[in-house]
Amino acid sequence: MILSILKHFLELSALFSIELMFIEMYFNADTTQLRRHSCVLTTVSLYIGDFHSIS
Repeated sequence: MILSILKHFLELSALFSIELMFIEMYFNADTTQLRRHSCVLTTVSLYIGDFHSIS
Protein backbone atom coordinates (compact mmCIF):
# COMPACT_ATOMS: atom_id res chain seq x y z
CA MET A 1 0.00 0.00 0.00
CA ILE A 2 2.75 2.45 0.97
CA LEU A 3 4.72 1.58 -2.16
CA SER A 4 1.74 2.30 -4.38
CA ILE A 5 1.22 5.65 -2.64
CA LEU A 6 4.89 6.52 -3.20
CA LYS A 7 4.66 5.47 -6.84
CA HIS A 8 1.55 7.58 -7.30
CA PHE A 9 3.25 10.54 -5.61
CA LEU A 10 6.25 10.28 -7.93
CA GLU A 11 3.98 10.12 -10.97
CA LEU A 12 2.15 13.26 -9.85
CA SER A 13 5.45 15.07 -9.27
CA ALA A 14 6.66 14.14 -12.73
CA LEU A 15 3.40 15.27 -14.34
CA PHE A 16 3.53 18.56 -12.47
CA SER A 17 7.11 19.18 -13.62
CA ILE A 18 6.11 18.53 -17.23
CA GLU A 19 3.18 20.95 -16.90
CA LEU A 20 5.50 23.63 -15.53
CA MET A 21 7.83 23.09 -18.46
CA PHE A 22 4.98 23.70 -20.91
CA ILE A 23 3.85 26.80 -19.01
CA GLU A 24 7.39 28.18 -19.25
CA MET A 25 7.61 27.41 -22.97
CA TYR A 26 4.23 28.79 -24.02
CA PHE A 27 3.88 31.76 -21.70
CA ASN A 28 7.55 32.58 -21.03
CA ALA A 29 6.52 32.50 -17.39
CA ASP A 30 8.94 32.29 -14.52
CA THR A 31 7.79 29.27 -12.55
CA THR A 32 10.59 29.23 -9.98
CA GLN A 33 8.17 29.91 -7.12
CA LEU A 34 5.84 27.19 -8.38
CA ARG A 35 8.72 24.74 -8.61
CA ARG A 36 9.57 25.39 -4.97
CA HIS A 37 6.02 24.54 -3.97
CA SER A 38 5.50 21.63 -6.35
CA CYS A 39 6.06 19.10 -3.56
CA VAL A 40 3.43 20.81 -1.42
CA LEU A 41 0.98 20.89 -4.33
CA THR A 42 1.44 17.23 -5.16
CA THR A 43 1.00 16.29 -1.51
CA VAL A 44 -2.19 18.34 -1.30
CA SER A 45 -3.55 16.76 -4.47
CA LEU A 46 -2.81 13.33 -3.03
CA TYR A 47 -4.95 14.12 0.01
CA ILE A 48 -7.73 15.87 -1.89
CA GLY A 49 -8.96 12.80 -3.69
CA ASP A 50 -6.41 10.86 -5.63
CA PHE A 51 -6.45 7.97 -3.18
CA HIS A 52 -9.34 6.34 -5.01
CA SER A 53 -7.14 5.90 -8.08
CA ILE A 54 -4.44 4.04 -6.15
CA SER A 55 -4.95 0.34 -6.65
